[in-house]
Amino acid sequence: MFRSEYADVPPVEPPLHEAVLARAVEPGGTPTPIDGATLTHEQVDRLHRRVAAALAGPGVRTGDVPAPHSPDTAALPLAFHAATRAGASVTTVHPPDTAEEAGRQLEDCAARWTVTVSPVPDTARRAAGPAGGTGEDPVCDSTPGHRSPKVLRRGLRAAHEEPS
Repeated sequence: MFRSEYADVPPVEPPLHEAVLARAVEPGGTPTPIDGATLTHEQVDRLHRRVAAALAGPGVRTGDVPAPHSPDTAALPLAFHAATRAGASVTTVHPPDTAEEAGRQLEDCAARWTVTVSPVPDTARRAAGPAGGTGEDPVCDSTPGHRSPKVLRRGLRAAHEEPS
């Protein structure tokens, strides 16, 4: 694993999901536009908690490093904050990266799996393999051959169906 010449950065206190979403329920129904979808602050809070539970089911634990590999969609912040709530550290993968480029990143940070979307699951799976990936690379939408946290799909579908 690559080690920087600089000192390690200490963990953020409070955890990032708490720093960002701690007061999300206060504005309640205030809309939060994300990539053409509109979720309320309360929906983002509720959904990321459900997705965290869905990710913890297959074994996301403290110290794991999942890698959201998604364009800027509503799935990205939900997957990111859900993973940190589940205790994981997160590295985001730039969607246009090749499997080789993403694979080097995943190897450098010891990421074992990705959370991705239907346009790029094969790239994500190929990238995770050399890094010791588990083959459990969930997708945020529906893609044959890939596990998908149903709560995330339902939440994103609801967000796209609600009027802006």
